[in-house]
Amino acid sequence: DDYIDCTEDICDPELDCQFIPRDEFCDDGIDCTNDYCDLEFGGCRHELTDTCNDGIACTEDECTDEGCVFTPNDDSCGTSEGCVVYYCDLNDGCQQVLNDDLCNDDLFCSNDSCNEDGTCNNILDNANCDDYIDCTDDVCTLYGCENTCVDANCDDGIPCTIDICTPNGCEHKYVDGYCDDGHDCTCDTCVGASGDSDGCAYEVIEDSCDDGVDCTDDSCDLETGCVNEPNDEACDDEICCTIDTCTADGCEHEVDISICEDDIPCTEDMCTEQGCEYNLRDYMCDDNFDCSIDRCTCEGCYHDYSECEDMSSIPKPDVGEWVWNPTTESWQLAGSPPYNEEWSYIFNEDTKQWEPVQLISGEEEAQAPSHVQGA
Repeated sequence: DDYIDCTEDICDPELDCQFIPRDEFCDDGIDCTNDYCDLEFGGCRHELTDTCNDGIACTEDECTDEGCVFTPNDDSCGTSEGCVVYYCDLNDGCQQVLNDDLCNDDLFCSNDSCNEDGTCNNILDNANCDDYIDCTDDVCTLYGCENTCVDANCDDGIPCTIDICTPNGCEHKYVDGYCDDGHDCTCDTCVGASGDSDGCAYEVIEDSCDDGVDCTDDSCDLETGCVNEPNDEACDDEICCTIDTCTADGCEHEVDISICEDDIPCTEDMCTEQGCEYNLRDYMCDDNFDCSIDRCTCEGCYHDYSECEDMSSIPKPDVGEWVWNPTTESWQLAGSPPYNEEWSYIFNEDTKQWEPVQLISGEEEAQAPSHVQGA
């Protein structure tokens, strides 16, 4: 044993010990090395050769202890211009590429690209600024993204809401004051889409229209507000001769004596709490003759002349001018009667009353007209 790994040591009976170099024992598995056994060197030697060639012109081929190494040499492919870059590809050789990264303008929202002539495109793109908030206007500027809140973008079409754009999106604040209809009798509330077309709900406030007048019908009209309608029937005092009226101050009961008028001149017509009262007043029948007895009856005045001695002094019905006829001892109407007739009155001794007679062609025909009292 010569202690050299690459020799084959044998004992030859004739030649004694033999040390035969074996190059194959030195194979390092690297194609580009020349491997052999050097007895003087005392072992294997591995010489680098120039056998490494990948056929790519732009690579630098080198044999190393690790084997062939092919290093790309970009400079051998030409000089880059602007954003156009030349480089050496290990498989395809020299290549040209448009390098968008060389056009980066440090704006997040711009789209940067390289043209074939080496110039750059830096296009501002608003879409790159989308903050996913619907009410903001998202704009890409030379200074970067600007995300501006725009309240108008939050308009919900409901007049009683205040629409605000916030960093969290739209907010809609209900404002009851915007629903004020000017009527004190309604509770005006902004309820949004569940309300009327204006987003408002109007609720009548109970007893809010009470005007303190008992005889008015108090109600709230959603269009006009409080309505205080006078109700005369509520003032009815059940007295037939009063006119009952509801006013702003309450009930008024005005006496209307004409309701109690009975067309009897000698009655005193009165309106009392019980209604109409009719009092017979004899003094209202006084004919100014001391000898007569004057009474008021339900049919009017009655004059009793039975105690009168001078009949000529007894009053006559007020139907014209009277003259005393001594022949007939009676009063008769003066003047020329039309149609050869005239009225006359004769005193009835039995009844003690003046009774009318109608003279026709010199004959007397008793006929009592309806206007004669006591007839």
